[in-house]
Amino acid sequence: MLIYDEILIPDGKLWKRFGPLHIHVPTKEYILALKIIAGREKDLEDCAILLAQTPIQTRRQAQQILDRYIFPEGQEKHAEHIENALRHLFEEREP
Repeated sequence: MLIYDEILIPDGKLWKRFGPLHIHVPTKEYILALKIIAGREKDLEDCAILLAQTPIQTRRQAQQILDRYIFPEGQEKHAEHIENALRHLFEEREP
């Protein structure tokens, strides 16, 4: 809830129903965006795993995912975490 006003929360995909309770699972891209802005070491490890499970292969594609889910104010607030994560994830992949 601390970043609620900084992100767009997608509906997600319906996973299971338990009577009136419907459980939705967010996309891997959405989870990746949240972990990029979190900036913790364990989140960077998760990002690398998630990245391999998505079609994202470039820093630019990752930025497009951030632009889709993280409002500009949120990206500005978490700019240092975003830069560190993107550098960590893509500096060895891209020239």
